[in-house]
Amino acid sequence: LNKSDTHRDPVVAAEVAARCAEQIDQAVIPVSALLARATVTDDEFGFLRELARTGEEMPAMAGAFLSAGPDDERVVRAALMRRLDRTGIEIALELLAAHPDVTDTTMLDRELWRRSGIDEVIAPITERVGRVRQWRLVELRTRLETIDARGHDRDAVEPLLAQLAETEATRWP
Repeated sequence: LNKSDTHRDPVVAAEVAARCAEQIDQAVIPVSALLARATVTDDEFGFLRELARTGEEMPAMAGAFLSAGPDDERVVRAALMRRLDRTGIEIALELLAAHPDVTDTTMLDRELWRRSGIDEVIAPITERVGRVRQWRLVELRTRLETIDARGHDRDAVEPLLAQLAETEATRWP
């Protein structure tokens, strides 16, 4: 369930993922690719640290965040909104206000990554790679056999089919 950050509350995102999982009878993991790829510059970190120090919170309307402050500040706000979105900024402000020991961008980026949930999809994807690869080869062989049966490019297709048969024989006895 990508974009789980749009639910703002991880509990709500988990509930939505659970309902989806029930409907499709498969595991559904709430993740936020946006938070997983978030990177904060040193200037942005300093800006967020100052906002947290002064007690600024993410307003209910993102536009209010963008229009606050002097003009030179709006550029930084817009960049943060574009890359972290509302939830990422909210997390950053809460984290920096509560944890003065978060002292640099690496620590903040790592926390945004952790909260993205992306680590939870690594194992299920890894478990399925072999099966996906196998079915892609089956699909490729089927297409090549269709081309061969039609008599098109037989000189090019038959060596590919032979090579594919060798690959399949070594991988799946």
